[in-house]
This record gives sequence, C-alpha cells and structure tokens, in this order.
Amino acid sequence: MFGTTPVSLNKWKQLGFSEETFRNYPDLVDFTFQSHLHRHVKHPYYKHTIDMRPLFVRKEGRVVIENHPHLLMNGKSTPWSRIREKIRVDAKGNLYSIEEGKTRLWTYLKNGLTVWDRHNLERPQALRRLITAPPRSRIEIITTHAHKKEWNLLDRVLNGTRHSLVRVVPGEGFSSRYPHQGLEEGKVYSLGWGAAKWEDFSLCNPLSTLRGKWSSPDPFEFYKQDLCVTPEEVSDEKLIRLMDVIRKKKGDALTAQMLRVRATNRVKALFSNVFDLFSPSKMEFDLTKNIYKWQKRMPQTYFEKRE
Repeated sequence: MFGTTPVSLNKWKQLGFSEETFRNYPDLVDFTFQSHLHRHVKHPYYKHTIDMRPLFVRKEGRVVIENHPHLLMNGKSTPWSRIREKIRVDAKGNLYSIEEGKTRLWTYLKNGLTVWDRHNLERPQALRRLITAPPRSRIEIITTHAHKKEWNLLDRVLNGTRHSLVRVVPGEGFSSRYPHQGLEEGKVYSLGWGAAKWEDFSLCNPLSTLRGKWSSPDPFEFYKQDLCVTPEEVSDEKLIRLMDVIRKKKGDALTAQMLRVRATNRVKALFSNVFDLFSPSKMEFDLTKNIYKWQKRMPQTYFEKRE
C-alpha cells in the first residue's frame, strides 16, 4: 500500500529530491524506498535524480501544464504517472510488471528502469560502460566494507568486511572475437553470490544459512559500503573460463555446495591466487575477511569510497 512508508522529508531532501515531490506524490516516495530505488538512482556511477518537469494533463475537460516527477526509464525521462501504471513492487522489494500474462522483472541501471532479471547470467546486463575499453581484459575482485559507525556484532568479528564479488571487464575487440559470449568490450559486469540481505547471515555459522543465487549486478554494488578493489589483467580465455564456471555452478547445485563449506580460517581459499578463480576444483567461497587479507598483499589494490 502506498503512502505508508515512514520516510522523513530530511532524508528525501538529502538525496537531492524535491520537497514538492515528497509532499505531492507520497506513492512515489513509497515506491522509491520499498524497492530501494534511491540506492540505484543516486549511485555514484549514475548520479541521476527524480526531476520535476512540465507535463500536459487533462483536467475538467481541458489540457493544462503541470509539474510532474520524472524518472529515467529505458534511457528516456518518463512521467511517474506512466511508470506507476506499469511497474509494481513485491513484498521483497523487487520491481515487476505483468505483460500479456507474464511477469517481467525490472531493475535500475545506467539507462534507468530496465527489464532485467539479475539472476540471468547468459547475457548479463552491464553495471556501467567505461569511456574506453581496456587494452586487455581484466577482472576486479571486490570486498565490501561497512562504515564503522554502522558496525554490528558480526562486523566487529570480521573488521567490517561483509561481502565479496567479482567484476568482469572485457578488453578491446572482445565482442568481435567472441560474439556468442554476450559480453561487450569496455562494459563492466558485476557478479556475486549470496543472499542480498545482510540479516540472512549467522554469527555462529556465517555460511551455513547463506541461501541465494548468483546475481548480476551484485546487489551490494548499490549498498552504502566502501569497496576494496583488486584489478588483475587476464587473457580472454581465462575471462571466458570464469564466466563458464559461474554459469555452470549457479542455482541449486551451487547452493548445495555452499552449505557444505566450513566457515573457518582454514577453509580452502578461493583467492589464495587470483587464477584460482578459473579452477573449478577451487570454486569454494572463503570468508570475505580472508579474501581481504589476500587483497592487502596485492600492490594494485585500492579503495573506492562510498559516502
């Protein structure tokens, strides 16, 4: 039900959204926060907003011009009234529409609201596109780090490390050399495993309750957490191998494997060597804290701050 989400005007304005929108369109405010859309709209890679723009509307038998909120949808600025008629939010905060009797999932990326199921890895949607493609393909190993003021009990044990994910960046000419891979050079593809909600983790058994799937983009890309990034150049063949392993291990088979992993510092490490990523026998996830220890030894590692 719209009009029920407890969101303060202050928080709304801190996001750069107008007071007029907050007061006149409570259904949009609910839609934005129930789906966590604000995390996507204000992502530092996108820096989008919710605009108030003139719109022709019919009132009492005549056409008048009124300011109306607009969001980016499929690359075009679209009135909220049109989006509201099409897209809904389910109990888990997922965006969806019903078209011709079929459910279509949506997310918000560089072109705004986009039809996309983030669990579909056959032809993944890019998180963003770089200005120029790198000369060689690369992967980026990432751990996310909660801001200290937001640490909970488990964060104190793990020093704020919460999640790990991988980005894939095909190099120059990749799509012409490998057209069937569904990956374009210069685009950044984010891939991660796990539950999207932090509260699904258990302090006593960090991996035992982890029920989830591979996602692209990884939902943690849109959380307010710092990212520790370790880039590594790889051959096209190794990048393809990584994608093949992830695609083959998605779904229930990988879920079963992940509940078998022992959550100790002695567990077989996925990231003892960056090229372990391409060995199916080592596709077992270690604690994110251990991955971070490996990252700190790599001279190319850097932090991407998120305020």
